[in-house]
Amino acid sequence: IPADAGTYAYLASDFGNDKNDGLLPTTPKKTFSSTSGNGVMGILKNGGTLVVVGKAYLSADFTLPKTRGPLVITSVFGGIDHKNPEPKTNPACAFKMAGGKTLTIVSDVTFDDIILFQEASQNTIRVTEGATLTVTKNIVCMSKQPYYMNIEVEAGSAAVIEGGIFSSVSGDGEITIAKEARILDREEAEPQNVADTVFLSTSTGSDDFDGLTPNTAKRTFGTQDGSGALSLLKKGGTIVVTGKAYYGGNGSLPQTSAPLLFTSVYDGVDYKNAEPRTNPTCAFKMAKGCTLTILGEVVFDDLILFQEFDQNTLKVASGATLVVTDKAVLLSNTDLDYHFRILIEQGGTAILSPHAQKVFTIDNQGGRIETYGDAAEDTGFAKSRTYTDAFTDVTSDKWFYPYVKTAYEYTLANGTSQTKFSPDSTFTVAQALTAAVNIHKAYYGKTVGAAASGEAWYIPYVNYAVENGIITSGQFADYNANITRGQMAIVFANILPESEYAAVRSGACPDVTAEMACAGAVAKLYAAGIVSGDSGSGNYRPNDSIVRSEACVIFTRIAAKEYRAK
Repeated sequence: IPADAGTYAYLASDFGNDKNDGLLPTTPKKTFSSTSGNGVMGILKNGGTLVVVGKAYLSADFTLPKTRGPLVITSVFGGIDHKNPEPKTNPACAFKMAGGKTLTIVSDVTFDDIILFQEASQNTIRVTEGATLTVTKNIVCMSKQPYYMNIEVEAGSAAVIEGGIFSSVSGDGEITIAKEARILDREEAEPQNVADTVFLSTSTGSDDFDGLTPNTAKRTFGTQDGSGALSLLKKGGTIVVTGKAYYGGNGSLPQTSAPLLFTSVYDGVDYKNAEPRTNPTCAFKMAKGCTLTILGEVVFDDLILFQEFDQNTLKVASGATLVVTDKAVLLSNTDLDYHFRILIEQGGTAILSPHAQKVFTIDNQGGRIETYGDAAEDTGFAKSRTYTDAFTDVTSDKWFYPYVKTAYEYTLANGTSQTKFSPDSTFTVAQALTAAVNIHKAYYGKTVGAAASGEAWYIPYVNYAVENGIITSGQFADYNANITRGQMAIVFANILPESEYAAVRSGACPDVTAEMACAGAVAKLYAAGIVSGDSGSGNYRPNDSIVRSEACVIFTRIAAKEYRAK
């Protein structure tokens, strides 16, 4: 027996060091190495117990050195169980190999009470002539894939498999498999989800994270055999977009047995954030001109789909289904007048909200288009952010709270600062036209360009309003003047189709008489439940300046019909 041979040694590839003595869990060796090297096998020249206390990792094909006596590889020793299966995508204490690598055994080796982890491409344990591999019933087999490790038993060798899960145990050697062990044919193995819900954020995530919480989001979509979000969803499930979800090139979403659902709303938290409009903080987007191919069933629900540069394409392959619900927020860069192109191949299906059908460029090459939800209920509006009570002058005890909150969430109103909304401040004509245009373009899926150098900020909105028939040229002499409640009614009674102003009640405001320029507009908005008179008198006060809180009532009742008066 070599003088420097021991009976046990500790190993941890992640935090060990081959300069350590390897005799304590706190001073483990880093590598296996050889019987003449500085790694753990340099101690176990005669066999013994190799105790894995962290990750035991082989980055290349490796042959365990021949020892005079049996070698036991375990994570339980001295009354302490070091096994740690978390995170499931990369256990903290386990034996694993780089993708496609093989461990060759040339003497008697036992795997007992340790995690064998199949991480990337298929790994193999090969047992050569004269050697025996024993896998005890205490073994824990885990996999990131729809398959597990292979065991190959060459002629003249033996394998005793008392437990565990393996994709195959084969060869010409002597093989004994206990009924407690499971041997799966890789071709027949069912894909296994690591999780049902995965968080994704290209801006703040990392593929080294487990992806199971908002704070440990994955960075990339990846693939089912990779390390991104899709690696955790073999069968499908939910991807919660908490930041930017970005495809940097052409890609595909795989076919799964259950749908892949993308959302930015989960467990009561709404992560959608449409600001800045040129590059939203939380949205799904692709590099310019790129195509994402849908191979299975994919659902976009309650998240922002953002068209940033050259037109992107969602291609629905034969047999695949794309669903875009009425909760999806469809935004384009302010310099663009188009959104995604939906290419439906023969045999593919696209189930799109009425608004999506209006906004997307649809290229149907023999597939099927269905409408998601009720076309009659399409208003073209969707919430794109969450009001978190940031405005100290908009609190839940104020009458206007639900209107300001909703208008803010639909991106139809902003604060005057980060902490103030100024609900009692007046609205200028320019501000009112901007709000009207924002509602019009949200409904019709249009965009407004930026002001030219030296041009007033509101000029593009004025031009848009004239071009789209919201106002007439010269209707307002001073865009910086306060807008009256009567003028506000005239503008906002003219931004949507007549069907959106369907009457829901009768009656009138007594102070609005037939000879007034705003009479028809006020009557129309009143009948639709969009404006009302003062409590008590019922007066509309058409000549008064409208204040910001009152304006939000109009915005909210146009975008969200449930707020309309009856």
